[in-house]
Formats: sequence, structure tokens, C-alpha cells
Amino acid sequence: MTFSSSKIALHIRKPSPSLAFAVTAVAGFVVAAALGGTLFFSLRKQQKRSPLTSKQWGSAFDAVSGRLIDKQKVLHKVRFGGIEPHIRAEVWPFLLGFYDLDSTQEERESERYRKRELYMGLKMRCNALRIKLFEVTQECDEGNTSTEVSYEDSNSSQGGPRVSVLASQDSSFTGNDDKEINDSCKRQSPEVDDRASVAQETNADLTEDVLSSGSSNTEDVEDEQLVKTVCESVFSGKVHSDMENDCLIATEEFINCQRIIRVDAVRMNAEWVPYSPSQANVTEQLAFQLARSVGLQDDEHLEPCRQHHAARLVAVLEAYALHDPETGYCQDEVGIRRQLNKISSIFKAGDPHLYSHLESIDAENCFFVYRMVVVLLRRELTFEQTISLWEVLWAEKKALSLSNTKQRKVRRRDFVTEDLILFVIAAAIRRRRKVIIEKCRGLDEVLRECNSMAGHLDVWKLLKDAHDLAYAVEGKL
Repeated sequence: MTFSSSKIALHIRKPSPSLAFAVTAVAGFVVAAALGGTLFFSLRKQQKRSPLTSKQWGSAFDAVSGRLIDKQKVLHKVRFGGIEPHIRAEVWPFLLGFYDLDSTQEERESERYRKRELYMGLKMRCNALRIKLFEVTQECDEGNTSTEVSYEDSNSSQGGPRVSVLASQDSSFTGNDDKEINDSCKRQSPEVDDRASVAQETNADLTEDVLSSGSSNTEDVEDEQLVKTVCESVFSGKVHSDMENDCLIATEEFINCQRIIRVDAVRMNAEWVPYSPSQANVTEQLAFQLARSVGLQDDEHLEPCRQHHAARLVAVLEAYALHDPETGYCQDEVGIRRQLNKISSIFKAGDPHLYSHLESIDAENCFFVYRMVVVLLRRELTFEQTISLWEVLWAEKKALSLSNTKQRKVRRRDFVTEDLILFVIAAAIRRRRKVIIEKCRGLDEVLRECNSMAGHLDVWKLLKDAHDLAYAVEGKL
């Protein structure tokens, strides 16, 4: 068989698409190797994001037991598409561990009741502790020697610096009379009386406050009996004992948390208002009363919705700080440094050229992403983007807890990682790698480049890059 010269020329002029693709791919790998970066190559066009819908969420439960049927499918949907805004209030409790993924409808109702009761008990303990600490401060200022405030060293048996309030002449903590704790909150100055009065009024009407911290559905009215029950038993049994312990021993960390929580709450902006109009529709009187009951200060400039929101934040965060004193409100410096070191390791394994440059300008400690780590990219993303990112992070952790296979054996899309937020931050920095490598000659310059990202990031592209990066460096860190 022979070929004419024209046919041969035709074959030379029109190479096969597969050959052209192979040449392009090889060239791409050569360029990536020259730059020292990690190349992520996908043959598929990026699929359009598809969030978990109301219909999909409703059909995910067994009609009889109310148990979630396919947990992995739901989590996968959230991880790669997010959640439709109007069903977030229903989905988030599962992602955050409020409800167990395997729970039935009956078990969830019981758990909801139990945790509401726990939260209201914590709020009452916070109120009693807040007033008592104020009294102690007043007594110390007036030179009262009947109350001793001692600061134990950081190696105390309580696990850290603590403030011990020893009321040697105060019978309100002898446990002989259940009403004495409440009575002790009515002494000292008129200002203390006012604060105690407001706190008591708030305790007597916890329905408005506590229930407003959840959904605005009418089904929350059923908790009125729970509120009444807790209020009636607040000075008996375990709640009374917990109040005694709170007032006798209050950690320095908790007092510091109180101060920082109030400062941060007042700084909160109003971006949340369009997402929760029912929570924003509060009267000036209600906002003022709740703000005073939690000891909010420097809030006179806030409109009622923001003042009320700030007070609710104080109540929730303060209760959590009391519930989990080891974590409290502020992240510990050791944990933050661990995360910064992990990001540095990610750059070293996934982008050696970028890491080498950071090392050359003494920025390999990655302190330029400190803010991103602490507030989980809140400053760099819009409110909606932040919510989308955080719910993906929650779903990722849940998926990881259900994973029982070797990670390298799963497909890239099914790969889950414990520190997804760190890979997202690393992916965000890598989007500016060219500028950082060519123009940044110090930590401050890298920091300025990072700050300039605010408002210019696509959270879903970041998440895709982060998943690819996590898959690529698995086993290399």
C-alpha cells in the first residue's frame, strides 16, 4: 500500500487531538516543575455548584423514624454545594453536633429539651456570677476586708490562673438557705440593686430571650413550661451547687473572656440583619433591658436591633465560656501557632518555590495569615461567603468522623481532611504567589498583599483548590 504526498502532508498538518493534548500537558508539567509549584490538572470542566435543597433535605429522612437515611450523601452535597439559605436553621444542628446524625425524631426532641434546660441553667449561673463579681469589685474598691480576692499561681490544681473569692463573713454561700444567694445580689450600692433587679426580671422572663436565640417558629412556645421549671428550681439541687462553686472560684480566664466578649459584641456590624429580619425586629425597651441584664457597656450608639443582637451574643458566649472553661472564648496562642506551622508545612510540601521565597524573607512562620486563622477568613470574605465556607468546614469534619477508609484509596472528590480551613487559607495565598515571589521582600509586604484580598475571593474556587491541594500533599506533611 502506498500513500500520496498530499495525504502524507495532510496527516502532518493535522495532528490528532490526543497528541496535541499530550504535548500541552507535558509542557504544562515542565513549566510547573520550573516554577517549583504543584500543578493541579483537571480533564473535566468545573461543575456548577448545586446546594442542598429543601426537597432533597426533606426526602433524606425516614418517614417513620425520622432518622437521616443517607448521611454521606447529604454531607457530600453540603461539602461541594453548600445549603439553601432557608433550610440552614434545620441543617446546621446536625453539622454542629447538636443532633446526632443517627438520631430519630423522638431522640432529637428529647435532646433539644435537655440542651435548652442546660443553657438556661448556664444563663442563670452567669447572672449570679456577674452580680457577685461586681459586688466583690465594689468591696475591694471600698477597702472592705470581709472579702478576700486571691490570685493563685498558674500551676494551681484548677489548671491555670484563677481568682478565688472567699467570703469569710458572707453567709450567702453557706448553703443553709436557698434564698440567700439571691438575697446577696440585692446589697451594696443602688447600681448593684438596679443590675440585680434587671437580671431577676430577665430570669423571670427568659422565654423572650432564650427562645429568641433559636428559631422564631411558633413551636418554641412549648418551651415556656421548661423555662418555668428551671426558674422554680434554680436555687435547688445541682444548679444551686454550681452557683456556689462559680462564686467561690472564678477563673481569671473567665473574667477576661467577659471583658473581650463585650468589646467584640459591641463591634458587631449589621450584615446579619437581612438574613434574620425577625431577630432584628425588636423594641428599644427590650433591647435596652437585655443589654443591661448582661452588663453590656459602650452600646449607646447602637440601634435597637444591633444592641439586642450584641446582648444575645454576650449571653450565649458567656454561657459557653462557663460551660467549657478550658476553651473559653479566646483561642490559645499554642493552638494558633500549631495552625500557622501546619500552613507553613503545606507550602513546603505543595509549593516549594513559594516556601523558599518566604524562607528567604523570614516569613516562613506564616504570621501574615494570623488574622485569617483566628477569624476563619471572615475579613476576606463577604457575609454570605463566610457562612458558605463555615458550613462546608462543619460538613467536612462530620464526613471525616464517618470515614473509615484509607484516604489515598478514595477518589479526589471523596477525599476529606481534618484541617480544610488551613488548606483554604493556603490556596488563597497561592492565588497571589506570583506577586509575592516577584515583589514582596519582607513580612509586612506579604501582609499587605494578603489584606488586599478582601472582597476579591471566590469561596467555591478556593474550596476546590484547597481540596486539590490537600489531596496532593497527603502523606507529605
